[in-house]
Amino acid sequence: MLTLSDLPSLLRTPSFVTVHGIGQGGGELVARKLAHIFGIGDTRLLAYSSGTPAVLKGVYHQRVHGHALCTAGPRDIAVLLMSALMLRRADVYLQVPYHRSVTWRDPVHLAVILLYIMLVLTLARRIFVNSTGTGRSILLRRRTVVLPIARHELDAVRISTCMDMVSPPHMIRTFNVVCRLNRERGRGSRDLEGLRRFVREVADWNQCGGFPTVIDHYGECESTIKAMLLEEARGAIRFHGHVSDWICRNSGPLVLFSKYEGFGLAAFEAASAGWQVYVNEAFPHELLAAVPRIRRFRSEISNRSILGQLDVCV
Repeated sequence: MLTLSDLPSLLRTPSFVTVHGIGQGGGELVARKLAHIFGIGDTRLLAYSSGTPAVLKGVYHQRVHGHALCTAGPRDIAVLLMSALMLRRADVYLQVPYHRSVTWRDPVHLAVILLYIMLVLTLARRIFVNSTGTGRSILLRRRTVVLPIARHELDAVRISTCMDMVSPPHMIRTFNVVCRLNRERGRGSRDLEGLRRFVREVADWNQCGGFPTVIDHYGECESTIKAMLLEEARGAIRFHGHVSDWICRNSGPLVLFSKYEGFGLAAFEAASAGWQVYVNEAFPHELLAAVPRIRRFRSEISNRSILGQLDVCV
């Protein structure tokens, strides 16, 4: 498996890397890793959070140094066009299976995604993807799978051991969910129905006198989604908001739900820190190949218990 550490042997050093914002999200972390690996420094990260005009100005000023490496998805439409006009075709690193996000119910989003995919097909110099599934929309173009992690991270997670997450009798058993639960354009990536079923199952388990169990959610949560989950949970879920050190609060297994996923950095990071991790069927096989101890459960089958699939005493 190729990792970000292998990119310097596959690609000339980019003059800059585009990123949708500078923070702690998965895309931002990958962009920082790329800057470190290529030795270009954070000053060569062009973030759309500073405004599209500022990014395009940076593209123009950096034109004499080489090519762009685009990692920000559809936000890079203008950069792809500008780079082509300057005869400096950009390279693209796709991190989301955008073809799975489209729906006729959001025609504007559909048009933007189709335009972006078309421009990647016609204007990108080289195309890299973070999993096989991410690149399925890139027809008739060669793409290279490069995991969004460095080689040392992959080596470290393979030799680390999984901690025992079984709660002692006097403690509440805890499951953790780490993700943003905001409204999304198109077909959202979050499996809200699967998460709601899981919350309901935990609530029913508690009501029937089972071992006291609670779900801790870390990340932003839109108010209507939060209200819906609180109603289903009947006291079985706690919301902590965005917590930068969530990975240090190891109190139980991490359970992740998704409708589509590029790679699953949160799952990889948690497994690297010794967490017991469960992901549903939407996560790519590259994640489980990188970390075989991550276990898969099925959330798409409505009559199959999610709680019953997890490797804990239920």
